[in-house]
Amino acid sequence: MFERHVSLVKRTMTLPDPENSQLAGKLQNQFAGLLEMVNDLVWATRIDGQTLIYLNPAAKNVFGQTVEDLSNVSGLWLNSIHEKDRLVVERALQSAGYNSKSECKFRILIPSGEARWLNGSFQKFEESRSCPPFIGVTAKDVTKRVRIERELEKSEAIYHSLVESLPINVFRKDREGKIVFINNNYRESLGKTDDEIIGKTDFDLFDRELAEKYSRDDEWLLRTGLPFHDIETHPKGDQIIHVEVLKAPVIDKEDRRIGIQGMFWDVSDRRRAEEALRNAKELAESTSRAKSEFLANVSHEIRTPMNGIIGLTQLLKGSVQQKENREYVELIQTSAESLLGLINNILDFSKIEAGKIQLENQKFDLRETLGDTLKSLAVRAHAKQLELIANYDPAIPEQVIGDLTRIRQVLVNLVGNAIKFTELGFVRFDVNLVNRTDDQLKIRFSVTDSGIGIPEDKQEKVFAEFEQADSSTTRKYGGTGLGLAIASRIVALMGGKLEVTSSVGNGSRFFFDVDLLTDSNAGPVEYSSELMGRVALVVANHTEMAKSLQNSLKQWKVFALMATTAEAAIHKLREQRLQHMPIDIVITDLDLPDRDGVKLARAIREDSQISNTSILFVAATNRDAGPARRKLGVSDQLIKPVKESDLFQAVNLSLGLIQSATTTEDYSGKMSSAKKQKPLSILLAEDNLVNQKLAVALLTKAGHDVVIASNGRQAVQLFQQQPFDLILMDVQMPEVDGFQATAEIRKFEESTGKKIPIIALTAHASPSDRTKCLAAGMDEYLAKPIRPDELYKLVHRQTGTVVSEVTTSSSHKKQERKVDWESAFETVGGDQALLAELIKVFLRDQNNMLMNIEFALNAKDANELRVSAHAIKGALTHLGCRHSARYAAELEEAAGYGNLSDVDSIYEKFRESLKPVSEELQQFLKRT
Repeated sequence: MFERHVSLVKRTMTLPDPENSQLAGKLQNQFAGLLEMVNDLVWATRIDGQTLIYLNPAAKNVFGQTVEDLSNVSGLWLNSIHEKDRLVVERALQSAGYNSKSECKFRILIPSGEARWLNGSFQKFEESRSCPPFIGVTAKDVTKRVRIERELEKSEAIYHSLVESLPINVFRKDREGKIVFINNNYRESLGKTDDEIIGKTDFDLFDRELAEKYSRDDEWLLRTGLPFHDIETHPKGDQIIHVEVLKAPVIDKEDRRIGIQGMFWDVSDRRRAEEALRNAKELAESTSRAKSEFLANVSHEIRTPMNGIIGLTQLLKGSVQQKENREYVELIQTSAESLLGLINNILDFSKIEAGKIQLENQKFDLRETLGDTLKSLAVRAHAKQLELIANYDPAIPEQVIGDLTRIRQVLVNLVGNAIKFTELGFVRFDVNLVNRTDDQLKIRFSVTDSGIGIPEDKQEKVFAEFEQADSSTTRKYGGTGLGLAIASRIVALMGGKLEVTSSVGNGSRFFFDVDLLTDSNAGPVEYSSELMGRVALVVANHTEMAKSLQNSLKQWKVFALMATTAEAAIHKLREQRLQHMPIDIVITDLDLPDRDGVKLARAIREDSQISNTSILFVAATNRDAGPARRKLGVSDQLIKPVKESDLFQAVNLSLGLIQSATTTEDYSGKMSSAKKQKPLSILLAEDNLVNQKLAVALLTKAGHDVVIASNGRQAVQLFQQQPFDLILMDVQMPEVDGFQATAEIRKFEESTGKKIPIIALTAHASPSDRTKCLAAGMDEYLAKPIRPDELYKLVHRQTGTVVSEVTTSSSHKKQERKVDWESAFETVGGDQALLAELIKVFLRDQNNMLMNIEFALNAKDANELRVSAHAIKGALTHLGCRHSARYAAELEEAAGYGNLSDVDSIYEKFRESLKPVSEELQQFLKRT
């Protein structure tokens, strides 16, 4: 043994006395083959183990002393051994002295004081001819290994302590499914000892069904090597609990799956909580459904009499001659409309609370659509002699994409409130571009008024439902406090925040930011005109309104001056004439402080130096210059707030830069006067007497014959007994409701092959009602209260209108035309000027609409294709271009189903069909 370990040792040794030197020489001869450079420690002692007679260099480095030093005093080398390990070494030496090989692990203290662990082997070498007996020792320095082992033992102790103290169950299995380790929690959960669990399988511990489930999971885990996670049942004492389990494979050094380790914990309380939450959710949903149904029913019950009140007052107003009685009727109608508005607010609020309002994206012209909305509010503002002003940032593109309906709803609420709480001054609506990145715009909408203002400590309160800044405002101005709450929540749905700045007596400003989309290449609105360099004078008492008109004119490079009185206007006109910069057009408000706009126009016409100046009136909705305007040669009268497009066209017309459209026999014949409505035979299914009388009155006034059915069963019977052109079907009726009656009628029609149009009448006002009606087989949907215009429009749309033959002197035969001019003129009510404007807009936007479709086709974007095809289809349909509109409809339908396989061929046909259509539309413009 010793010979193997000391095969490499230094050939020369030095001992201190002659006897030792003689022995060293003999040892040199005995072990001459040992090499000097050996990593293991090698030393030799006399047979008593006390006196050191040899140290190799590796041993010298560890002991830190020479052989001479260690051998001078008997047992000195043993002092280098850690005192706790000396007895172990002495026993090993003693054992070796009895011809027994021994091994032990011990520590040596090196001179630095550090302890080094050695793994030593002791062996006696017998006396030989040249050498007395001695004990040889070889040792390895295992300090690093011992430290690692100690750290590992410490880590294992911590691990076992941690695992044992964990409040979850921990286990380990071998490949055969035998349990090889469990922690204390697992042991307690089963109520068994280690001997009863270790070495057992799941089949020994659990019922067969559960054990088979566990076994299948383990087999899957060992086969796939993937972690396993589940919630399963597990026995705990006499009860079954739910546990969440995580299991993973145990991997050996060769990356083989040799077992399974896992943990699980009790989630019974969580399961019960989830079950309770699920039950609560179902209860809440059931309550929500009940609430929605209740609101729908309440809506129906309120709207039904409201339908009668509003409809009958509309009919009655036309027949009442006495002024006082007419005012009473108008008060009834105003009160009914207010009550209807309250109902709509409550329903809107309930829909928002239930999360049933979803935003939509649609492309729209922001200035035009919001301008039209403001005009509908102008009547209320002008009735209080308030200025209603609109300003639009010229940097905003013409077309934007967003939820127009919701933006309108918020705008109507904010402007309506501003009008309500302002007694003197103005209400201004501003739209500004905050920033733009690629195809996204951040637009700020703000409504500013000069009204009563809101105290600072009450400003947040106004956004809470059923709240007012002060209870006295409710008494004075009315309202429920729902409007701003609804507006605030809608803005939040659009990703913005409705905010207010205000001070008492100085008015308020409500504002919010909304992100809208647009074409990345879209720039500011551009008006191609010859207005550049023209001079205009804006005359208005209110500077805010004058600035708004000035800003619009400046966009078109018009030099715009301003005057606040008629006298100042006359002075400006004369002054500019003398400076050889005459004013081309005067745009004057009818309401001026010193004299009205008519008198100003008369003064201009009577002054020979400025009499040729073009004049344009701007007026409130309740003012009309009438014959005086025509007599004074005033080209037009615009209603405040003035839309940019209306102002642009009116100024160009007034200056003679474009021609006014006139009736052209070649296309329109006598359509406006030649329309004749064919009398229809209409079946009205309605159980409410007031609604019956209203509908009959409206329909007979339009020249139709009406037969009444008081319930769905009578409606089906009457339908089977006599022919009708149309059915108006109330949804909620006794015995058989409108849905059931429609289903029976549609089933009966299967045998006849004919289909009658059915329009649903309903007081329900939820978003899903129209879808529900159409799904039931109805063709259209009309919400109560019934508005005459809406009713007539739907009746005409479902049945068609018979128009007299068109008189035309055109050389083109009707069948050769690609445009149905009768339909086109019917769309605009025979107004050729309006039709010409629509055609101009279409021809201007046609290429952009086609580019949108091509972009969607290239990007395979079905939704964008559907939206773009729908937009151009609507335009073509309104203009009577039905052949091309059918191809657009095919594109829209294919995109709606997500079927883009044949859309390229449809698009090519569509493009080809547009060429002759565009030519014919351009020919029309040339003749007008």
